[in-house]
Order: sequence, then C-alpha cells, then structure tokens
Amino acid sequence: MAESGPDRLACAGCGRGFDVLRGIPDLRVADGPYITNAGDREKARRIAAAYDGSGFADLVALYYRLTPEVPPDDAERFTQALMSAPERARGTLDSWLGMDGRALPPGCRFGDVGCGTAPMLVAARGLTGPAIGVDVSLRWLVIAKKRLDEAGLSARLVCANAEALPLADGVLDAVSFDSALEHCRDGNRAISEAARVLVSGGRVLVSTPNRFSLGPDPHLGMWAAGWFPATATRWWAARKAALAPVRHLVSSTELRRWLSRGGFQAVQLSNPPVSLVQRSRLGTVGGALAGVYNRLRGRPGISALLRWVGPILHAVARRGSAPPA
Repeated sequence: MAESGPDRLACAGCGRGFDVLRGIPDLRVADGPYITNAGDREKARRIAAAYDGSGFADLVALYYRLTPEVPPDDAERFTQALMSAPERARGTLDSWLGMDGRALPPGCRFGDVGCGTAPMLVAARGLTGPAIGVDVSLRWLVIAKKRLDEAGLSARLVCANAEALPLADGVLDAVSFDSALEHCRDGNRAISEAARVLVSGGRVLVSTPNRFSLGPDPHLGMWAAGWFPATATRWWAARKAALAPVRHLVSSTELRRWLSRGGFQAVQLSNPPVSLVQRSRLGTVGGALAGVYNRLRGRPGISALLRWVGPILHAVARRGSAPPA
C-alpha cells in the first residue's frame, strides 16, 4: 500500500483506492454478516463525527441509538458486556496461556481477528509487542479506537475480512479469535489465513461458543440453541423482537478438524470455567447450574463428557513448519 492522504490509501500494485476513517483503513473484500459495507461506512462516519467530544461509553450508547433494530433490553445487556469485556478477555488470555504452558515470546507480534471494540488488545497490555486488531465492522473499530485511546494504548486497527487478511505471510507470532470465529463466513478459511500470517511455530488462540452447549445462547439466551435448526433460533429471535444471529457454531470435533486442515499441530482443547461475571448475568437458576458445571468440569470421567456440552470451547495450536495447502 502507498499512503495517498489521511482519508485514502492507494495500492501501488493495482491502483485501487481504499477509504481511511480515523486512521483505520477499510480493506474489506466482502460485506459483513449484518450490514453492507456501504451501510457500515455511513454508520461509522456518524460515530466518528462524535468521536472528539465523546468517551467510549458515549460512543457505545450512540451506536445503539443508531441501531434501533436491537431491542432496548438487549442493547443494555450488550452494553454491560462491552464495558466489562477487557476483564473477561484477560481471563480468556490467561486460560489460553495456561493451556499452552508458555508465555508469549518477548516482543510478540500479536493479531486479534474479529477484535470488535478491542478488549483483547487491552487485556494483552504488557504481554505483546506490536499489536493489530482486525474486524469486518468499521463502526465497531471506530469505537475500539476510543477504547484504546482511553487505555493509553497504541495498536493498529484494520477493517478487513478474516478470510482475506491484508497481511504478508509469516508476520505474526500469535493470532487470536475471541468469540469471533463463529461469525466468519468461512471459519475454515479464516483459520487457514491465520496460519498463513503466522511464523512457523506461531500460536493460534481460539475462544468460541460450543455448538452442543446445553447452556443459554450468548446472543439470544435460548437454552441449548445449537441443538436446534436455524429456523428455531430465528423463531426465538422474532419472538423477542431481536436480531437473529448470523453465525456458524462449531463443535469440538469440527474445531479440531479446522485447525488440523489449516496446518496447525499440537492442538489442545478445553472448556473454561464460567466466570463470576458471566454467572451474574445468568439469573438464579442459570448461575446455580454454572456453579455445578464449574465444580464438575475438573473431575475425572466427567470432564470429557462436559467437553461435548460445555458452553465455551478454548483451543490453542501451533503452526507447523510448512504453510497450509
């Protein structure tokens, strides 16, 4: 890429131009799951117009005012989750590193794919060197930039598709997908792209809802949602006047297969405990069941069964010496 101005990038090879908003280049090659790129850019510009006089919480509130199709109750629940997201992300990062048994290498070049409002980049403060956050949503990246500004952090944010990362081969030491892989158009391809941009031996870190979880769906609150056909979840969403999630939930078997196909080795899977913050949002019955799950997940003979039906899958794997085919 060749910089041609603060609001535009030009490709030196093909001559194609790309918009830049608040220093965030828009390098997408396909629309996101909920909105066209043109619609997303318009909403992002409206959020960016309020950037200088607003805080992170203000921009989140503005986003939901601009998105009336999200019911007020859901908007409040999602907002609470966004505000506490760095704490949850740090727990996820600790879980990944505990599974692997090794810290990130000094000066680790770290990429978070599907970074949203960048809580993982905040959680990784002090553990990485140069960091980059990639997301298909420009509107959320503008809000992510404000989160990073308020945290006193500097990281590169890029709007792009997970299936077509605008990065050279072998430029990162670690790539994470934190509650993002399920929203990719082609999760298998996204994993292969992660392998491509990683150095040999580089790590991929994944957290994603379990397809066969018996617990409440993180987006709809519907219990055991992954066991039902998409028509059932669409019916449930319509019943709540909510947006039906556009996603592909994966099982532990499918996730392991994707990682192996992508050229990853030493694949480790686990089901993390449900945190206190998450339990507090499940209500009395849900919180009690989560407590039972936490107590049983470490018991021999039961942990293997719970791996199939636990709420969240964590995976850590290392890229092999040969790039994926």
